[in-house]
Amino acid sequence: MKADVIAGNAPDIIDLSNSPIDQYASIGLLEDLTPYFENDSEIGTDDIIPSIYESMQIDGKLYYVASDFNLFTLVGRTKDVGSDNGWTYDDLKALLDKKGKPTQLFYNTQKSDVLRSLLIVGINDFIDWEKGDCYFESHDFKDILELANTRGVDREDEKSEDEPD
Repeated sequence: MKADVIAGNAPDIIDLSNSPIDQYASIGLLEDLTPYFENDSEIGTDDIIPSIYESMQIDGKLYYVASDFNLFTLVGRTKDVGSDNGWTYDDLKALLDKKGKPTQLFYNTQKSDVLRSLLIVGINDFIDWEKGDCYFESHDFKDILELANTRGVDREDEKSEDEPD
């Protein structure tokens, strides 16, 4: 199918999951859907959650509509984390140091899962997608690696289901 799309033999509607949408848009394979929304009497771009609509746009144009989306966030008790938004990795590390070693950061405790969970909410802090630059030498990225390593467990070190959490 990708070969057909690249050759210009694309169907009218396709599932773009796991496809290079930015690349397809940049070479003109996709059509801007905005005029269709503007001319539809039943549904318009105002019906899309504004932040989701903005995230789907490429250079101000809407080439696809996501069928779903996920929200990833971290939460904690107000007595532990306070009521302000915008925590840093240093804030998280300080809380974990204060709470002690038994404190479990995430439900999944394997090092790779802890790393994945920390990066899924903040990967854009370390990659400039437009320039293609990565910032894996930053203090925050090193802190994430340290948190995953010290707060995560190796597969063979996993807690037993009989142990208290």
